[in-house]
Amino acid sequence: MKTFEKQNFVKKTISMDGNRFVDCTFTDCDLVYAGGETEWVKTHFDHCRLGYSGPAKLTVQFLFSFGLVTWPSDNVPTALSTGGNVGKIEWHKPI
Repeated sequence: MKTFEKQNFVKKTISMDGNRFVDCTFTDCDLVYAGGETEWVKTHFDHCRLGYSGPAKLTVQFLFSFGLVTWPSDNVPTALSTGGNVGKIEWHKPI
């Protein structure tokens, strides 16, 4: 895994797969996860959006279909059920 240490990411699209983030900060970023290995250590997220693709997207869709994943009522994701390459969920609180 590639390691990123003490970096600040602002308004970037970041593939999480295959990366390790140590003491990093993400601000207003699109974080895309496809199901690969990733690790976050002492990492902070502010106003970031999570996106899923590939196997991760299929897993989230499956869990959502059975009510095993829930979302804040004011932020129900629509991209998960409408197709497309990346289903995105926006969170406006630190994650």
